Amino acid sequence: MSKKYNLSEYAKRLDREGYSAIFHGLTLKKAYGKREVIDSALVAAEKPYSLGIDENVDSLIENSFLTEPGQDENIFGSLRDKIGRIKISNIVMLVDNGCNYACRYCQIEENMEAKQKRFKMSSETAAKALDLYEKNSEGASKRTVTITGGEPLMNVPTVRYIIERTRKIPNTRRIVFTNGSLVTEELANYFSKSDTLMLVS
Repeated sequence: MSKKYNLSEYAKRLDREGYSAIFHGLTLKKAYGKREVIDSALVAAEKPYSLGIDENVDSLIENSFLTEPGQDENIFGSLRDKIGRIKISNIVMLVDNGCNYACRYCQIEENMEAKQKRFKMSSETAAKALDLYEKNSEGASKRTVTITGGEPLMNVPTVRYIIERTRKIPNTRRIVFTNGSLVTEELANYFSKSDTLMLVS
């Protein structure tokens, strides 16, 4: 049966130098291809389309990048119903999307749209995220909390809050992913004493 499909409202497309990437914010799946191939697949799907005609279109449909009307809500609902029952072991906390550098290769800097504003995660928001993380990672033999940005050390109070809070969660490894330029001797000593690993980009 032929159906019409559209790009999922949870899918974000990025075009660069003749290539396209699509990222699905709910499923965390990614698709890559030449821009004209992606364009062609999207156009074909907007018309009544039957599975089996084009493998590129089929793949985008099967991975929920292209959805029928109402299907996005079903996908969201199925994930929402699992909250509280999913066992996880890792969490990545983006505490500040600002940075003191402007590297051209940076995923954050290069892909941030003009309408997006700089934000800093508050300790209150971090607390809510860690409440859910602790609940849903209970029983995990090894847990990992990665603190990142932007440059996370532009928001040291929240970084310190996350470290102190996660020191109370059993079997939890802490990682700070930083460009290294804002690491003071005091911070280096603090990370060492709190058994926090620094990864320097």
